[in-house]
Amino acid sequence: AVDEESHGDPSTEATGCSDAGDALPKPLGECSVEVNLSYEGLTAVFPGSEEEVVASSAVPVLQVAVTGAEIGFQAFRSGDASAFVSLMAMNLDLVGRRLLRPRRDDRLLRVDILRRAGIEPPLSWTASWAQICVLFRQRDYDVLAAFVQKSVLDVLPSKRKAETVSTLPGGAEAGSSSTAEQMHRPSEFPEQKEEQTAPQALGARFRLDIGAPIFFLPTDGLCLSPPRLPPNVADPGGSVAGVGGYHDSYLDAVRRGGQLEVDVDTREPVFTPLTGEGYLLLDFGHVAASGGGPKANPSEVQLQLSGAQVLGVTPVRESDALAGEKVLQHTSKVRDLLLPGSLQAVLKTPMDGPLEFHATSVLAEAQHRMTLNRAQLTLILDVLAENICYAGRSGSLASNAATSSVGPGGSKWFSSESSSGTDPMNSTDSSSGRMPSKQVSARKSRGFRFSWRWPGELVFDVAFTEAVPLGRLRLREGLLSFSSMATGSLYEVNCAALTAVDLRAKSKNVVKTLLESAGSASSPGFLVKVDVPVDDDTLAVIQLQKPAMHVLPQLVMDLVTVGLSSWQHCTFRNDRGHAVAAAPQQPSPSGYPSASGRSNSAGKSAVEAVDKRGTRVQVNFLDGAFRIAEKWAEPTEFFEFAGSFLIHIMVHAEGIRIERFDLEGGALRLRSARRSPTTLCPCLEWLVRGDQRRMDDPARMKRHTSYELRSVIIPPYNIRMSVRDHQAMAGSLLELLSMDAESAEPASETTSRDPLALQLVENRLTLVAEVAIEGAEVQVMGEEGGHEWPGLRAHARCPLLQAMV
Repeated sequence: AVDEESHGDPSTEATGCSDAGDALPKPLGECSVEVNLSYEGLTAVFPGSEEEVVASSAVPVLQVAVTGAEIGFQAFRSGDASAFVSLMAMNLDLVGRRLLRPRRDDRLLRVDILRRAGIEPPLSWTASWAQICVLFRQRDYDVLAAFVQKSVLDVLPSKRKAETVSTLPGGAEAGSSSTAEQMHRPSEFPEQKEEQTAPQALGARFRLDIGAPIFFLPTDGLCLSPPRLPPNVADPGGSVAGVGGYHDSYLDAVRRGGQLEVDVDTREPVFTPLTGEGYLLLDFGHVAASGGGPKANPSEVQLQLSGAQVLGVTPVRESDALAGEKVLQHTSKVRDLLLPGSLQAVLKTPMDGPLEFHATSVLAEAQHRMTLNRAQLTLILDVLAENICYAGRSGSLASNAATSSVGPGGSKWFSSESSSGTDPMNSTDSSSGRMPSKQVSARKSRGFRFSWRWPGELVFDVAFTEAVPLGRLRLREGLLSFSSMATGSLYEVNCAALTAVDLRAKSKNVVKTLLESAGSASSPGFLVKVDVPVDDDTLAVIQLQKPAMHVLPQLVMDLVTVGLSSWQHCTFRNDRGHAVAAAPQQPSPSGYPSASGRSNSAGKSAVEAVDKRGTRVQVNFLDGAFRIAEKWAEPTEFFEFAGSFLIHIMVHAEGIRIERFDLEGGALRLRSARRSPTTLCPCLEWLVRGDQRRMDDPARMKRHTSYELRSVIIPPYNIRMSVRDHQAMAGSLLELLSMDAESAEPASETTSRDPLALQLVENRLTLVAEVAIEGAEVQVMGEEGGHEWPGLRAHARCPLLQAMV
């Protein structure tokens, strides 16, 4: 008999969910079977291969421990069934390192499952997950996925049966010509034919609530090749030549600095990285996940995040660590990078292809705040390079591990090859040391795509250090995205409108708005795109549509220095083939020196050929206006250069190549409170090509920087100005040369990016230029505005003008 009182609303039966939204509907009918199990604890240990079990430092590859578990099952006469699983705590260890643990002593997990008879989809489940902490490294995830695939999934009966069917007796493959006819014959078994034509089953409907999960994303110098080791750990001999043969102290350092621990005072899980490493802390706030159903994509999960924020801990300097400072005091070192916000997101987990996470801010007029100094920006780049995107870089351990079946610590589970045997594609070019393009496809990392869209405004404060602010960027209706694939990684930031404001404490300029840029429906007002391929040059594109810029030269140089210094310190730049300097007494040319303490080749005598790849930077100011004030303190009159300003450079091991430094479609105007805007030169353009090289002599503390402008072309132009205008122009140029302020870069930052800068006894600058003036006409008018017949007119043309300074 069926219990009539348990009949719910018909709409509930049709959808499989109750009106409450979170709770499951009650099963129908009388309970016929009920089973309840409970146990205090269970530990599942996966030791790995036999070779690893008998090793001296035998540590289980994977260990999962649960405590306070309860399991219940009920079957009903109506055909419905329900079950629940409850856990008090769960820990996950990978190679002896704790990667997951609960934040509180409350019940960790509760899952309720319901199967309804005659309803599609038949399964529905809800879960509540208490606060947890996760230590996330992409390489750990790849190792775990490969281990589970090979040790668990590949040995299941269904897998073994599929392998048996795919191979004929005698070793012939299923795809051979001898079996082609058999594969196309009609099936002799009706039930097999029905299984082939049956529609795909619908995914289970589910809802999952997670309270304040925290993810630690550390930098990972140990994944580099050669690894970046802590100062107190010696570099083992085998770590450079290959990926195996690591010393015991090296493994101890990995385990000691790479797991979650419990703080003795607060009882909160904490993460203590190795000296010289930092991490990002992602606090997702409250997470509500849902998915499944008749119209849902089974590989997509809908997410709602409330109170999500990003924090960061920058690495401790080696000098502080050697002086005895405690590594990364969490109470004083953690800094807010992105303040809390609410997001709607979708997580895509396809069977093949990259994982995808796409988020959008909930409130359209919400204002997000982000604060980054130079060290924090480098930290973000290093987390991306060494953690999330480690498999898409030529200097990562993953690229070298692809040539070996043995990984760090002698474990083949760390190899990018999850199957035994040798892949013929896994070979390197001994002459160049680079990986063949075919080998890229041999890596096992699935890849990852991320995007975050905010319809409101993102306020982004930029600083050298916390005590030295520089500027504030306001990005309206923007998108932040990145992707990590086996072929490389791609990063992009764009927004509809951008405003940059001066935040310096001491400056001469009264106008504090540095830049305003707005785009259109088809083109963003501000775009930054960085493409970091495995086997080619890095390409960075910065583009602004119709920018209006008050030229503040020192502020611009300081902002550029922050960006270049962040890139100079980060792994993306420093792992692309290291040229070891010869003897210290011999000078060596360089475009940008390696950041202090970031070279992985320190202490080695040899070596290697210089990597010919470099970094291309393209800065495009399209249809812009660049204003130069006559006086910083009285900006009532200024000259305006209008046009498209294009700066394209190539940064390589020998220096910088200036590929374009052009003004296209330009004009010169005068804007003054004394009169209406006046066009002084309707057509003003130039084209510049050249090179920059720098020669350092550390022994003698000398530096020689040379600029060779091998081609400076000025097309014909006509300029009409009064005597008063000429005087104002001269005053503006002198004011521009006097700079708007002193450099805000602290001495510590200068020393970090350029150790010789503050110790030089000689700093020479050489400029060589070849200028071609194709035609110029200058008219000096007798009155302001240029309406009276000129008092002076001059024509000039110079096919070649050579200058050396």
